[in-house]
Amino acid sequence: EEAPSLIEPNRDLAAVIEQAIQLRPEIKRAIQRGKIAAVQKRVSEHELMPALNLIFNTYVSALQGDSDILGAWGEQFTGSTPGYGVGFEFNTPYYRRAARSANKRQQYFLDQVRHEIDQTVNNIVAEAQIAWREVDSAYQTVISAAEAIRAARTDLLQNEARWNSFALVEGDFSDGQNPTTLLDQLLDAQQRLSNAELTYSQSLLEFKRSEVELKRATGE
Repeated sequence: EEAPSLIEPNRDLAAVIEQAIQLRPEIKRAIQRGKIAAVQKRVSEHELMPALNLIFNTYVSALQGDSDILGAWGEQFTGSTPGYGVGFEFNTPYYRRAARSANKRQQYFLDQVRHEIDQTVNNIVAEAQIAWREVDSAYQTVISAAEAIRAARTDLLQNEARWNSFALVEGDFSDGQNPTTLLDQLLDAQQRLSNAELTYSQSLLEFKRSEVELKRATGE
């Protein structure tokens, strides 16, 4: 019911590649993995550093001699003495072997994720380039097929005119022309036009398919 539109494709390959990098979900997922790996790497680096903590606590005491546990328990609510404590806690890993191993493992993982990001970007750029070239090639094929239709239609009109005016044109018989020959030429011209139209339809279909593939390659 609706003929496919024939719009000249975008000639700017750089813009097509930029769009693919911005919109393809594979790149977004790879970058997100890279961010997580970078955070884990920073966490492993902090584990290599000494830790200095400020400690503050409060308490109540109601101690009783002679193992008077019940008395101490009761007086903590009535005759207890409040107290508090403040101090520092310094901790440094001995040899830091576990922390160094974890840090090295996170560095390897981060390098691997970076390589995956580069590989993903390269693959997507290659897909966009190939899809762009296929669209451009398919468009040129459609234009050539349309020119072939025009040429075949012109040839058909000429053969139809010769067929319709055969008996009125002098020299046809002297040139070796006869109705059978003209009819064969007319039928051949009709067949060439039919083939040209079929080729145009197929090339237009391939052009629309290549457009869809380009939209997929660019994430659109």
